[in-house]
Amino acid sequence: MVGSVAFAQREDTYNRARVVVRFTEGNEPGNPAGDGLVEYMRARRYERVAYIERVYAFDVGRELGEERREVAARWPGVEFAEFDFIGHVASLPPTDANWCEQWAFENRGQTVNGTSGTATKDICAIKGWSARTDASSVTIAILDTGVNWQHPDLIDNMWVNPGEIAGNGIDDDNNGYVDDVNGVGVEDDLYDPSFCFDSGNIHPFPEGNPQDIRPACEAFCNYNVPAVDHGYHGTPIAAVIGAKGDNGNQVAGTAWRASMMAIRMISCDVTFNLSSAAKAFQYASANGAKIASCSWEPIFEYSASLELVFKQVRDDGIIVVLCAGNTNTNLDASPPPSFRYPHAFTFANIVVVMGTDQSGSKWGPSSYGATSVDIAAPSINIRTLDNQLVTPAQPVYEGGTSFAAPMVAAACGLVWAEHPTWTYSQVISKILNSGTYDSGLSTYCATGRRLNLAAALGATCPSCRPPVTNCYGSCP
Repeated sequence: MVGSVAFAQREDTYNRARVVVRFTEGNEPGNPAGDGLVEYMRARRYERVAYIERVYAFDVGRELGEERREVAARWPGVEFAEFDFIGHVASLPPTDANWCEQWAFENRGQTVNGTSGTATKDICAIKGWSARTDASSVTIAILDTGVNWQHPDLIDNMWVNPGEIAGNGIDDDNNGYVDDVNGVGVEDDLYDPSFCFDSGNIHPFPEGNPQDIRPACEAFCNYNVPAVDHGYHGTPIAAVIGAKGDNGNQVAGTAWRASMMAIRMISCDVTFNLSSAAKAFQYASANGAKIASCSWEPIFEYSASLELVFKQVRDDGIIVVLCAGNTNTNLDASPPPSFRYPHAFTFANIVVVMGTDQSGSKWGPSSYGATSVDIAAPSINIRTLDNQLVTPAQPVYEGGTSFAAPMVAAACGLVWAEHPTWTYSQVISKILNSGTYDSGLSTYCATGRRLNLAAALGATCPSCRPPVTNCYGSCP
């Protein structure tokens, strides 16, 4: 299966060249039934899928995919056979230089990126920060395109693998990954050099065409430092979660102190599949992550193997925060939209976040669902960091539900750090029930609420906001 972050969708959400098979117990490869299927499939490559039991993926080629899937589904000792998916990637104020433009944290009605806001339509961060700014005791995994972890606003808030020695080219902790100091790259080898991601679309160009950007793309994709961002998605998300706050530098994160684990599971053409998702969650779980921030579009049809992955994540006690997506789709429509997974899985550890604008209303392109979506958070003109591999990332404006979800993920981290003995259910309940109720959101998400960081941390959100002309003022 291949999935994506919150970008534009492709027409086909299946990789019809790759068949995913789950065997019944005792019939996987190494046993007669499994070995017989391996021989029949004649796959160019096959592998056991990490994290879930008895699931294998076979690369058989598109021309044989349908036939092989149909035969595998009827094979003795096979529980199910399906195509892989194609997923696509959605106190006092701090002293950070661009704080005044971070309206999502404190909306005074200021104009940001040419748009005026409505005072109080924010997540009430300042009063929340008076209660807690430090979530570093709770590791938050960012399952995305990687993170430019060397940025001075991020490096101190990155998770550090205590068993790995940086830069020695050795797998010191024997976990199968070399130099996975701040995270890991687990993306499957999906990159097709005849395509390159450009401005949200996949564009094929013939060789020699002036618009052929394959050479640059190949160099970009081969910048293979573990966990480094080779897209443009993971770094700004990391900054929303945990850019170091109150240090006079660029922007502040929702948590000023954090432990962010960068898991690059999105390939260079900005897609991912079952294997990369399973490896990502397995790595997160094995290394103690308690929250996973996943800014993925709900573009999958039902997948039994993906459900197994999410069931295992639930069993491991990890909160998964998903963005609702950017296609203005009602995920609860009847008949339901075909592409609504993993968001439609009903596991209690999943939180789905829609987006709001600077006036507090539903952000136009945000997908929604009075049952499928749990809570809202700001999602447009979000001041964060871009991704630059050579020079330090600079502040930019980003938009999309991809940037609402990490606010909620970071809020979960702060609440869990405040209440370290709580279960994930208690953390989620606090986040959802403490949000600011807005009747205008009640038809779009189950709670009708926007994230309220102050209330989630037991503080009271003031009804006033400082004057627009006083960025560093405070309310009583």
